[in-house]
Amino acid sequence: MTAYSINLGSVGKRIRYLRATLDMNQVELTRELRKHGVTITNQYISELERTEKVPSGEVIAGLAQVLGTTTDFLLMLTDDAVPPGDESTQADSLLSNAEQEDSIVYRIPSPA
Repeated sequence: MTAYSINLGSVGKRIRYLRATLDMNQVELTRELRKHGVTITNQYISELERTEKVPSGEVIAGLAQVLGTTTDFLLMLTDDAVPPGDESTQADSLLSNAEQEDSIVYRIPSPA
């Protein structure tokens, strides 16, 4: 297994990481958010991912639902991306305990 470290030290970096983990682009993310009653633009998602901006509670809640994580993870209150009682979340298979400050280390099985 190969270990990779990724810096998840901002709300935007965590959004981008989970979105990419789900193989979802920004347009698809905004489309899914609309299904959950959150209407924002893909430009706003881009701004969130590039800056230190923190979205409203409504947007954070919608993002947590669509990305299969918790609001606490998105708000950097925990490094555990898996919602309680949901061990089947895709993020669970990719994320492990934090081994560095502001970073999460995840392991990808080698093809060998």
